[in-house]
Amino acid sequence: MKHPAPFAGTTFSAPQGRSTWFAEAVLARVDAQAPLRVLDIGCGTGRHVLALAARMPRATFHGVDVSAENVAQAERSRRESAAAGRIAFACADYVRRGAETYDLIVSDSALHLIAAPTEDLFARIAADLAPGGLLIASLPDGGPYNRMLWLARRALAALRGPWLDRLALALAARLYRGRHDEAFLRERIPYLYVLPRRFAGRALRTAARAQGLEWRSAERAPHASAMQPVHALITWQRVAGE
Repeated sequence: MKHPAPFAGTTFSAPQGRSTWFAEAVLARVDAQAPLRVLDIGCGTGRHVLALAARMPRATFHGVDVSAENVAQAERSRRESAAAGRIAFACADYVRRGAETYDLIVSDSALHLIAAPTEDLFARIAADLAPGGLLIASLPDGGPYNRMLWLARRALAALRGPWLDRLALALAARLYRGRHDEAFLRERIPYLYVLPRRFAGRALRTAARAQGLEWRSAERAPHASAMQPVHALITWQRVAGE
């Protein structure tokens, strides 16, 4: 399968603090003791799945990601987990994969990157969610900070070359000295040039509602870096009978 740039040939690991926050946010919205079927869209190297599996002992988990490198790392981590038998990872284009039914779908900072029309993406999610099921996802909002960031990313993309990647890595290494190693920072260089295909706002809310997904709540996600978009954590629910 051909991976859409910039995700081919690389891994992307969520920081431990981000995984902890996201898991706690999900756990606050579900019954952790229920035998839920859970899907993580854009699972990366599997940290969110592993964090949730440790706290949801009766749930089963599927993680899907377009990067074979991410999935390979996730699979290595799965084999070392006490919850290994309840977890499966797959390398696939989520929108084109076969339909399955889940009680809970989660996605941290991935839905805005999926290369598909928004209507098709939410139709796929609605088809996969059981009636009453929840979609809990973080994605950038459309506020002024992010709009300025998109302008900066467009300019960086126009100038991009090996020299700019090296400069960005050197600056990040100085800025985050002692907090993140070089491998972690290198994973993030391609995202300096990525623009969202959609963001949290009225249009997204309308598109989701058209597929039977009702917007239940929204809150601001932690913001750890000036080059990171401001994200909103949103909860949708599949309306019964839709």
